[in-house]
Amino acid sequence: MNRKIVIGFSMALALISALPVGVRSQEAAPDSLITDRFIPIWTSFMRSGVTDVSLGSQVQAHIMPPGGWNISSLIAVQAKSYRSRDMQEVFEQIMNTARKNEPGFYKLDFNLGETYSKKQTMGLARYGKDIIFENEYADGSAVISRPILRAHSTQFFVAGEAKRGHNDFKYDKTILGGAGARITYLFGEVLSLKAGGGLMRKRETSEIETISFDRMPSDADTVSVGAVYGRGPNKLLEVKYAKISGVTRWVTPPRGNSLEIIDNPEAAKEEESRLNSEKLLIGSSVQLFPFLFVNVDFDHDLRSQRNKVDTRLSKETESTNIIASTDYNYAERGRLHFTARIGDKSVDYGPTSVSSFSENEKKVVMRATQKITDSLDVSLSGSVSLKQKFFKKKDANPRDADYLYYNLGGSVRAALMPRIQVQIEGTMSINETINIDRSLSGDNRKDYLYWLSPKIEVQPAKWLDLSQKYSVKIEYTDFVYKDDENYLNRTTSMVTEARFTVMRPLVFNFRHIYLMKDSGSYLMRENDRKYNRSGENFEHRLYLATLYRLTVEMSILAEVDFRTQENNRLGFVGGDRVVVSSNVYKSGGMKLGIRRERKFWGNGRVDLDINYVRRFGPNISPERREYWDIDSSIAFNF
Repeated sequence: MNRKIVIGFSMALALISALPVGVRSQEAAPDSLITDRFIPIWTSFMRSGVTDVSLGSQVQAHIMPPGGWNISSLIAVQAKSYRSRDMQEVFEQIMNTARKNEPGFYKLDFNLGETYSKKQTMGLARYGKDIIFENEYADGSAVISRPILRAHSTQFFVAGEAKRGHNDFKYDKTILGGAGARITYLFGEVLSLKAGGGLMRKRETSEIETISFDRMPSDADTVSVGAVYGRGPNKLLEVKYAKISGVTRWVTPPRGNSLEIIDNPEAAKEEESRLNSEKLLIGSSVQLFPFLFVNVDFDHDLRSQRNKVDTRLSKETESTNIIASTDYNYAERGRLHFTARIGDKSVDYGPTSVSSFSENEKKVVMRATQKITDSLDVSLSGSVSLKQKFFKKKDANPRDADYLYYNLGGSVRAALMPRIQVQIEGTMSINETINIDRSLSGDNRKDYLYWLSPKIEVQPAKWLDLSQKYSVKIEYTDFVYKDDENYLNRTTSMVTEARFTVMRPLVFNFRHIYLMKDSGSYLMRENDRKYNRSGENFEHRLYLATLYRLTVEMSILAEVDFRTQENNRLGFVGGDRVVVSSNVYKSGGMKLGIRRERKFWGNGRVDLDINYVRRFGPNISPERREYWDIDSSIAFNF
């Protein structure tokens, strides 16, 4: 199927609307209800940024003949070129669709099209070479909803696809088909039973120069059953089971390197991946009292993938989780949430792998919220968990370890006055690593994190908004047996923002960011732990922006930003701490732009966002120093 055939099919779809009404439907709509059954739409765009420039256009036609059909045809083209490299990318698409939906009875969907893309690789082995994907496809599906066998609802569906095309180093031909069904029974208002199943069969042929891999078969089978006992949100018992099994076969390069096949087609292999998945869910959700809701879930998940060629991707995972949670509304404005979880997980990469492991986890989470007044509310959260990881080949590498996690957080939000808002947030967490083997005990450690962030927002006048946010974050690692390896990172930041509405169409924004970082380690000196700073960073950022709205559809934007950063390395000279080396960086830029949104003739629309950008600073490539940032599009509905 070439482009001429696809475009011809698009024209044939358009002719459907010219058929006599009796041919398409026995119940045609009155002439008074017919408005416009043929709607062509043309859209084009241009985008320009720091790294690339893109041009694109598409033509789309919607045909809505009587009888419930919805037909559309699309032709789209996009080209992208890069500023810093002599590289281009091209994407083309032709797509035709036909859909019909009769609610409660059936749904039909047909697609026919072609896609083409050409990119140049960035990989060292194939740098600058084209990677081409060009495929033609036709697919369709049908869903029939028709209650049978005294069921509450049943659905039957069939689907098929034919596809062929060039995919980088090979030429593929694929044919696929599938079918399935779902059925639901209701017994009274408290019991429902569901069951479903489906199958898929695929045949694929791949050609690499003179070598052919004929009719590689793939298949997949699915089955699911479920039952729910309960009324409304109270589901006393809910059980679901689903199973998926199958095998997928395709041509693959050794170790995923397609260059090896291009240079040596005989290196291609027929890969075979056998998949199996089983999942069991058992749950219960009960509202014992108007203020107390309890939920219990059990799930068991088994997944396996076995590859014939690339055995590194083979994997078998089995996990079991039990989760219990409660929601307790202990007061009109207070709520408490509690969750407990127990989980087991086993991952097996094969008998020769040293990475296979099993993992056990126990976790408790608590959250509480309290609205004290209309202008004051408080929230608090905390969690504790223990994760134990055991590697199955203990003699290969003793990496078994226990991981303990503690977390506590909270926030306070208050409206002190009608024009003053205050918010305070904080977090404290401790992560502890305990290696079981003695040879790794030197890596046993505790990671601490403390974070506090108060923020205040003030509106002294209708034309002025002020806000300031202060943040302190401290990260500290304490090695149990290695005092000299302890380290501490501290980050302090302050953000000040102001918004001035000088006139209704004129808005001025101001933002200043101050950031200070210092790092070092705690050392044992004279039986006392002292903080030894090794480096410090200071940073200031200033951002100014003005937006002037000339009309409802047109605005002018001007932005200026400036950044200065100082990095200092500290040391001792003559017993005094001094700055050993220092680097200062200054950068910034400006941006001038215009935004335009306009509708014309009732059927068209133009969106323009054009900006001129100029930047300065060290280590800036030429294409980033001066460029146009453009995002524009035009659309017309004929």
